[in-house]
Amino acid sequence: MNRNMRVRKLVVMAVFVAIELMLGMPGSPLQRTVGLIQVGVLAATTLHIPVILAALLEGPWAGMVVGGAFGLCSFLGALTNPVGLGVAFQNPVVAFVPRIILGLVAGLLPLLLKKMKRIGANSKNASAKRGLGMGAVGITTGVSTLLHTAMVFGTFYFFSVFMPSFSLWVKQLNPVLYVVLLTNTLPEIVLAIVVVTALYRALQPLYRNLPKATYGKPTKEGGVAP
Repeated sequence: MNRNMRVRKLVVMAVFVAIELMLGMPGSPLQRTVGLIQVGVLAATTLHIPVILAALLEGPWAGMVVGGAFGLCSFLGALTNPVGLGVAFQNPVVAFVPRIILGLVAGLLPLLLKKMKRIGANSKNASAKRGLGMGAVGITTGVSTLLHTAMVFGTFYFFSVFMPSFSLWVKQLNPVLYVVLLTNTLPEIVLAIVVVTALYRALQPLYRNLPKATYGKPTKEGGVAP
């Protein structure tokens, strides 16, 4: 990777980390209106969207860094406002690990889709020739969001088995957990697909002037050069 691309990657990561912190950091005016919509003990989040978009644009390392910022927001939010399911995110593993893996998966999945030649850069879609096809973007977003939810609730289950205090908390909130799974997961997936696809398409013109030698090809770091 040449110096210009390295600088671009750092700048894009910094921008998405800043967006993540504005949306999710406790005390931010956007946290309760855009980043985290709380209704009682239930909360629908949009914080996974910048993670997925950063990974699509700059590869898995960018996704993991922004995912770490997502985890930091969850961890600090749980410490300052331990309400309902938020209490679980006082555990750093629950707060950070699923979010970092989210960025990793969102950065690697497009490479897999391209290799399978089903969608992506080999699509007849005009936008695919400039980067990823919209089908690949939608599938990556949907799968990543679903996997993120599964990982979060998977860590709930893991710690409920090995930590008695956590187990008691999970048993007390069992009905709430089912409600969250039924009411939050599908809307979050649909919202993420719509928003990420639209933003990715809108950002494509910014990448058209990249060197053709690297444009739309895997980078040495394993990411996808848009």
